Amino acid sequence: MNDIWLFTLVAGATTLIIAGFLVLAILRGRDAAPAAAFDLQVYRDQLKELERDEARGVISPDEAERARLEVSRRLLAADKALGAAKGAGNATSASNVILAALLLAGLGLGSFVLYTRIGAPGYPDMGLEARMAATEEAYKNRMGQKEAQSKVPARPPLETPDPEYVALVNKLRASVLENPDDPRGQQLLARSEAALGNYIAAARAKGRQIEL
Repeated sequence: MNDIWLFTLVAGATTLIIAGFLVLAILRGRDAAPAAAFDLQVYRDQLKELERDEARGVISPDEAERARLEVSRRLLAADKALGAAKGAGNATSASNVILAALLLAGLGLGSFVLYTRIGAPGYPDMGLEARMAATEEAYKNRMGQKEAQSKVPARPPLETPDPEYVALVNKLRASVLENPDDPRGQQLLARSEAALGNYIAAARAKGRQIEL
């Protein structure tokens, strides 16, 4: 199987697994009963308890009626809250599903586009040993300094430098020639030669500075 297809298969499977976890989380949140449903059950149990207490004579009929009215009022309020919560929950769940689908689609498409732009589709797998061997081969066959300098393309001529600056550079060259072991002089000469477009001479002076 082609490496790019194998990579696509693995990436697609990973995306599907993540999508599955997101869908499960959304479904669990949608199936969870709201707090009003719990309150509704509590009030129903309280009504049954009042009937038993009244039948046993624990409370008087008047007290039972007042308590029954209060619990019934709370029961109606809880039922109304439950209906509102279910409606809001359905709308929220639908929007969550749509949002999750859009995010997954955007993530998958964005990852694919990003990989095609900065990745290397179709590039074969290359282990550490093979990469080290390729690096060693490239190091052995690298171009020498003189050969590299000879292959540097001709640069357009620079603007005519200031004669006074050229005179100062000539004095600096003479000074460095007399004292080649001065790192400061080599540093200044490298900058000056580069400013005049003499890049080979600048590289030579910079190399001498590094040696010192």
